[in-house]
Amino acid sequence: GFGDNRLNGNIPVSVYNLSQLEVLSLPKNQLHGTLPSALGLMLPRLQFLQLRDNQFWGVLPASLSNASELGRIDIGDNGFSGRIVVDFGDLQNFTLLYAEYNNFGSGEVLDGLQFLSTMTNCSQLLAIDLGGNQLKGILPNSIGNLSSQYLLLGGNQIYGEIPSTVGNLISLTTLFLDSNQLTGTVPSTIGYLHKVQRLSLQS
Repeated sequence: GFGDNRLNGNIPVSVYNLSQLEVLSLPKNQLHGTLPSALGLMLPRLQFLQLRDNQFWGVLPASLSNASELGRIDIGDNGFSGRIVVDFGDLQNFTLLYAEYNNFGSGEVLDGLQFLSTMTNCSQLLAIDLGGNQLKGILPNSIGNLSSQYLLLGGNQIYGEIPSTVGNLISLTTLFLDSNQLTGTVPSTIGYLHKVQRLSLQS
């Protein structure tokens, strides 16, 4: 990778011609621009996409669903926005989504959490960090089918009640739902989360 440098500008288009590329790692630079909509088709063998701490914007390409070996997306601290439309259902090796401190859910996206339902097939899932975005919507009942150990959704605009299915997240060690617009009672099923070490539900 080329992380922790002072690289600036866009990612050269020629990089996307490297169809055998498995790791694209350019964190902690001053890169900007958008990602091509066909990214997952251009880099079908991609396993790790790491662009954190840059100045990228635009949407996360839905075509990443076609990169069937993709295991990790690390794009925190950028300006990505809109709806997350990647279908994670066919990404059997997917383990980590770090997309904190972006603008996902900005605008009129009212059901911005539906993609979580596609992650229930990711049996190796370890962590989801989407803290500090603008995600709106209710937590889907299917959230209880995630295998994740870390679920960080604080600092968004999530509303409605915490579904009782959260009690099925038996592998969970960290749950952050703080600084949202949640209402109702804390489900008693949260008591089933015997491995939880960090829990934050403050408003």
